[in-house]
Amino acid sequence: MKKQLTIVMPAYNESNNIEKAVNDWVKIIKKLQNSKIIVINDGSTDTTNNKLRYLKKQHKELIVINQKNKGHGQATLNGYKEALKTKAEWIFMTDSDNEFTTKDFFNLWDKREKSNFILGYRRKRDNKLFRKIISKLIRLFNRIIFGAYVKDPNIAYRLMNSRYLEKLLPSLPKKSEIPNILLSILAKKDYQNLIHIPIYHKGKKITTLKNLKLINLCLNGIKELILFRLNIYKNIKKINKQKNLIIGAGITGITAARLLAEKQEQVLIIEKRSHIGGLCYDFFNKEKQYAQNYGPHIFRTNSKKIWGFLSKFTNWKNYKHKVLASIDDKMIHVPFNLKNLDILFNKKKAKYLRRKLILFIGKEKSISIFNLKKSKDKDIKKLADYIYTKTYHNYTKKLWGVEPNKLDQTIIDNVKIHISDDDNYFYNFAHQGIPAKGYTSMFKKMLDHKNIQLKLNKKLKKISKINSYKRIIITSPLDEFFLYKFGRLNYRRIFIKFENKKPSQKATVINYPNDHLFTRITEYNKLLDTELKKTLSSKEYPSKNKGFLAYPVLTKENKFLIGKYLKEAKKLKNVYFAGRLAECKYYNMDQACRKAIDLINNV
Repeated sequence: MKKQLTIVMPAYNESNNIEKAVNDWVKIIKKLQNSKIIVINDGSTDTTNNKLRYLKKQHKELIVINQKNKGHGQATLNGYKEALKTKAEWIFMTDSDNEFTTKDFFNLWDKREKSNFILGYRRKRDNKLFRKIISKLIRLFNRIIFGAYVKDPNIAYRLMNSRYLEKLLPSLPKKSEIPNILLSILAKKDYQNLIHIPIYHKGKKITTLKNLKLINLCLNGIKELILFRLNIYKNIKKINKQKNLIIGAGITGITAARLLAEKQEQVLIIEKRSHIGGLCYDFFNKEKQYAQNYGPHIFRTNSKKIWGFLSKFTNWKNYKHKVLASIDDKMIHVPFNLKNLDILFNKKKAKYLRRKLILFIGKEKSISIFNLKKSKDKDIKKLADYIYTKTYHNYTKKLWGVEPNKLDQTIIDNVKIHISDDDNYFYNFAHQGIPAKGYTSMFKKMLDHKNIQLKLNKKLKKISKINSYKRIIITSPLDEFFLYKFGRLNYRRIFIKFENKKPSQKATVINYPNDHLFTRITEYNKLLDTELKKTLSSKEYPSKNKGFLAYPVLTKENKFLIGKYLKEAKKLKNVYFAGRLAECKYYNMDQACRKAIDLINNV
């Protein structure tokens, strides 16, 4: 059976406290099962050792380590090393002087799935004024020289994941007098999600540590902190060697981060934006109106595995996407289907064309508009030319900024007509919907893991830093990573204008192929059925240089440049490029998830 917890408890001349301390904490570990207490007896000169021998006979869970008097810091450090030998998943440290109560322990224990490093902090410090001043000075000193604020950095009431602690310990001086402070600083500088839990504190009435000795310890501690500061980035680099770095917190990066975290690997994910989710980022405003910041995103997939994976983090709004297009003052369905024949033509002609399409292509089948244009049947070819001219040509040109025939075949093949009366936009997907509380909520749950650290508003400034990590996954633009050494790739941009208005559309999205500079208007109230009098809507304006990067333009010229960058990427060891912008592929959301899953399964 795997050991759950080992408690580390330094002791020096605690004959008045040690029995109560051990007995109280034994009650705790008996609730957890298969756990241990290690007491480091730091050369006590009173009856502490005798009492520990007695307690060891009473409690099989108790391990006693005797050492020469080296001070509290060395006793703590030795205790951590001994605790790691027990192979427990978690290590808890507290003192043996009964300044803290066991009652607060489970407040920390219950947070262990959220963080690798959980600290108590004294909600009200029951110490003499002199000690309080020293404590505040240490916090201030740490903030100034390390830029790291920890509420109670030296707290002797902390729960740490043993794997993570094992990674931190080699960075500490072998004879450290302040290991807990240094561990707190390292964890903070390592972007760990430190959780601070308020705990009860009762100061000792009798203390073996006089003020003069305390001042001497503080001075030694400051010296140690200054020396530690000089090597902090070298130490962080050592820690990072065992960590994965993911650049970009979009759907690909977040999926990869979660999968790595579940394999008990440490992950740092950095995102240059101020939010997670990439282009899937959504929000509710103060009026509780829902919108998607970068245009409509509807998740769909035929993969039970992908749908099942994401369903661990969200319930789904059963949503069937409907899109209309404004053609000659009429609203037709997109993709083009059999219903449109009745809208565009008289009854007789519509019936005739319906029969022909079903005969030549088949009911409930789909065909590329470009293949339909190649038909030898005069009526079908004429219809295909009409559909292409009115519905697809101008829209595609406006969207991509080039003539459709210059685009890659994979893009062209996406332009289909559906020989059916089904007006579901994603008619060929088994699973489709929108996270019930939005994509951002789903992504937050995916990132909510003790092995994941997230840093927003941050870029990877130097390519040289890639050697500082175990593995790097790039989801940001391919040319940006290489500092545009071969020139800038042609990514299509989109500029969005939002408006707050009364709902007026019969569908969530209406395309405008032939009119206006924008491509489509989206009314977001229809996505999650928000029953409000007004809705946020957006108009999308494709652009070459204005707005956000949306997708790579796959022309022959751009593909040649992409090839040069991808060739450069292959030279990098343990660096992987994944996702729409990094691979320069027109992935939809489930394909982005699939890429992340396949990547993590094979690294």
